[in-house]
Amino acid sequence: MIKKTNVASILKRGTAKQRSLIMAEDRILKIQGKKGLLTEGELSSLSNSIKTSIEVTQYNRVMRIGNEIQNILARSAIFSLYFDKQQALRQAYFNFLKTSETLEEAINIGISYIDPEKRKEATKIIETLTALLLSIETDSEGFIRLNPDRAEQAEDRSNYTLLFIIKSLAVEATLNISKMKAAFQLVRDYMKATDTFLEGYEISIREGEEQIAAGLEEQNIMLITEKETLRKLTEQLGFNPKKRRKIHSCGEKDSSLYIKPYSQINPDQETYKALREEFISERGIL
Repeated sequence: MIKKTNVASILKRGTAKQRSLIMAEDRILKIQGKKGLLTEGELSSLSNSIKTSIEVTQYNRVMRIGNEIQNILARSAIFSLYFDKQQALRQAYFNFLKTSETLEEAINIGISYIDPEKRKEATKIIETLTALLLSIETDSEGFIRLNPDRAEQAEDRSNYTLLFIIKSLAVEATLNISKMKAAFQLVRDYMKATDTFLEGYEISIREGEEQIAAGLEEQNIMLITEKETLRKLTEQLGFNPKKRRKIHSCGEKDSSLYIKPYSQINPDQETYKALREEFISERGIL
């Protein structure tokens, strides 16, 4: 970040562009709820120093670029909110998945005192209540077996199995990370192409990247810690890593429960193009 000594130097001898950039940096910090670089007096002095038509044009360009970058980052914040929601859901569904064996045992104990014929009727009610998340198999005595991902189940329910949902959320979360990276790349490319480096935005991007990367690592560590549970579940459900198969109508092959590290996810180029067309006014610069 710009040091106070540099601020004093720019106030005395800075070019129109330097004066414009420091005012833009001051504005960025204040938008972010941080302490600005300039006092009210310094900001007023700098504003009044922009006089000639060339200086005004330079100032307006820097401020416009800053506004456009702010809009791009605001859009990236929406992608970030979706990502956070998907990560929270993945965690919740995984926790529910881990409890399926205990839940199965508890239900069977609860219905063990019911007459076998009435027991089968009871399991039908339970199946209706859990249909969106778990398949239920009923044995000849009316006891149940919960199955989070039964391949032979009806097609219209295949999109709602627990493992399918967890894996689908991983795909969606990865896409939102890819969209965020596209926005970050566009901002960096735009600042470089216009020779308008705004450090406040670069710091904001780095902080966002570090937070996302740490969140991914934390959740993947949790999944690795639970690898024995996952191994038992995947064996129970018939997954064979050497024999890849399609997961229902998803069309993906044996989608992973894990999300790649942040550094291994590429920016989404369609999002990059769309944001460029929507927010950047200087056509042809990128």
